Amino acid sequence: MDSHATEKLQWHEPAAYRRACARRRSQEQPWERLKVAACIALGLLALYAYMVFTQPPQPNRPGWLVATVISAAGGFCSGYVFPWLILLMPNSIVILSPKGVNNNIIGYGARIRFWDWRGISGCRIGTDDIAGQSFRIIALLDGDGRELERFGLRADLDLQQVRSLLESHGKSLVVEDAPA
Repeated sequence: MDSHATEKLQWHEPAAYRRACARRRSQEQPWERLKVAACIALGLLALYAYMVFTQPPQPNRPGWLVATVISAAGGFCSGYVFPWLILLMPNSIVILSPKGVNNNIIGYGARIRFWDWRGISGCRIGTDDIAGQSFRIIALLDGDGRELERFGLRADLDLQQVRSLLESHGKSLVVEDAPA
């Protein structure tokens, strides 16, 4: 395998794994969505209050009850409905590049994260059991052997390519389980 082939490797994490991770996070932090919903609802209500107190009176302006119901519905949609809809099509790309490991996520939020090779001592392949489902994962390890992050592995990902790329950066790969 030539060095150009292992310069960069990327894969999409399995959607089922991303959804399971989001469900686990929701169970671990049950108040997170409620906080988002409440903040959005209060923000919409504050916007309405600003409009009421800074604009001249209008005969067709809805009352406070209608504004409160609309704000609560907007908060509920923002905190519960939209995240649920986004999880129907989660997208997470893991990229092993010459500079480090990059993870671009659209799903339970949108994030771009990066780990420089200098902060990674190696990787471990194992399993992550979430709500009775078992997923194959690769975990980034720091110098003390602690997990920095874990990513879902696709079944068709060539582990030899992963190993070659990691070794080209002086990193080890430990496989804890046999491939399914």
